[in-house]
Amino acid sequence: MAWFVADLVVLITVEGAEANVVHVNTVLIEADDAEDAWDRAHALGREGDQDYPNMSGQRVTCRFQGVRELTELWEARPEHGAELFFEEQVDVPPETLLRPKCEMSVFRVHCEPPDPRRPDYTCGEVVADAVEALRAAGVPHLRLVTEDDD
Repeated sequence: MAWFVADLVVLITVEGAEANVVHVNTVLIEADDAEDAWDRAHALGREGDQDYPNMSGQRVTCRFQGVRELTELWEARPEHGAELFFEEQVDVPPETLLRPKCEMSVFRVHCEPPDPRRPDYTCGEVVADAVEALRAAGVPHLRLVTEDDD
């Protein structure tokens, strides 16, 4: 068995919204070979197809569109410090490849205001369950804010 990484493209639409959202989800796959990894990536993508109501009751549809990239990991066992990918560029000053921390995806959500075109695809049931769990845990003064509160 070998390890692969696949980029799965998922289209998210919200009933009545003008804009859609596209996610590229990067997943780890264990497979016998590249063909098996391709099949498993597609199976994982299709398993993620779902429909649910958002907090405003609009229908959210998530549909797998396909695999954007499939890469084999050369480390036999992924672990801390294992090299997953590399990128090679010739005759490029290294500083042009660096970005501020705030532009990295793990920090971006805290640095940028939300895009007003982004439709609300938050699962209403999941949020309601989370609010209930927080209330049960004794979190005081918890109030769910929705677009209707604007």
